Amino acid sequence: MKSLVDERELRTKLSRSQPEVQAAIADYVRQIATKYAGEVLSVTLYGSQARGEAGAESDIDLFVVVRRDIPSLREALADLAWQVQFEYGVVISDIIRSVEQLSRMQAMRFPYYRSVEEEGILLWKSPPEAMPAYA
Repeated sequence: MKSLVDERELRTKLSRSQPEVQAAIADYVRQIATKYAGEVLSVTLYGSQARGEAGAESDIDLFVVVRRDIPSLREALADLAWQVQFEYGVVISDIIRSVEQLSRMQAMRFPYYRSVEEEGILLWKSPPEAMPAYA
């Protein structure tokens, strides 16, 4: 998985994507970093947007890793995705997994997770001091 260094790199990678897609991704990540940095550990873009193969109707696939699977956090992240979708006229398909669920997926080598690992672009990662030792 490639780590995103800065917004310039994101714009370069998404240069074939529509401007509203780029803006929506940047806004979503900015809000995660501002509001949920204590619970959200990382956000990874995958799928056609990450591969540079997105069409006009393509959705934005995001893989979000959270510290713990908390229903109120899931609801807040769903609300955030909806707000961004509404504001930018895009579709966000976010998959939210806890560290524990992610560990199981990695151990079992789920084909789905392999595609996230292979084609994903790490958009944001929680600061090291906020990361659990096992993440």
